[in-house]
Amino acid sequence: NGKDKACENCAAGYYQAAAGLRSCEPCADGKISAEGATTCTQCHKGEEPNSDNTACVPCVAGRYQPEQGKETCLLCGVGTITATSGKETCDPCEQGQEADVARTA
Repeated sequence: NGKDKACENCAAGYYQAAAGLRSCEPCADGKISAEGATTCTQCHKGEEPNSDNTACVPCVAGRYQPEQGKETCLLCGVGTITATSGKETCDPCEQGQEADVARTA
């Protein structure tokens, strides 16, 4: 038939670092990319990638992430909370207080 095929951008969440390769590669855990990316970018502290690795989102209240480039946020430990999103650490409850089950208050 002789029709030419066009090259297409890698989808968001995928990348291609070299020319002439057959397919795009998915970003590694804890990294994201936009459409047409040549590299993937690590999420910052207090963030995790969304489900399709296209954007970093803040850790929800009750969770934290002290390191950059990690796949998921961590649940605060017993007796600690994060009342807001995007936290790198959890805060201890004051004397005479306890954390709720969700670790948000």
